[in-house]
Amino acid sequence: MVADRRISERRQDHSPETPSQKGARIVKGGRKPLPAIDRKDSRVTVRFKPDQRAQVELAAKSVGMTPVEFMRARALGFTPKTTRSHDIDLALAELNTLLLELSRIGNNVNQLAKAVHTDTGFQQYWREIGQEVKTLSSSANIVLARLVAK
Repeated sequence: MVADRRISERRQDHSPETPSQKGARIVKGGRKPLPAIDRKDSRVTVRFKPDQRAQVELAAKSVGMTPVEFMRARALGFTPKTTRSHDIDLALAELNTLLLELSRIGNNVNQLAKAVHTDTGFQQYWREIGQEVKTLSSSANIVLARLVAK
């Protein structure tokens, strides 16, 4: 009985009581409407076979777009640029690490060259550095070959 009275009280609270309130417009939240020139009011419906839809979704994902954005861009004559794959980013990071190591070896070579010119015996270190440079060079060539293959 008490619950029925609460429900009827809520209904009375939300119903307009005066004629001026009946026609009052309810203001909604959210963003403001776009200007007419920016609105996308026209709709095009496209049907795909499942494999075609998967192909469109994959192509859109490869360029970092949604399928709708991708189809709109292609329909208007734009060619979206592809983004780099994660494998290429990893290979570039590995190559950057190898170049940093090569730079450090170059610094050591300069220090050893200075030591040689001051008549200090560092010939065994030259052999070790030469071997490190060969190892890094072959590693860099492997990484570059992977990049070129992609």
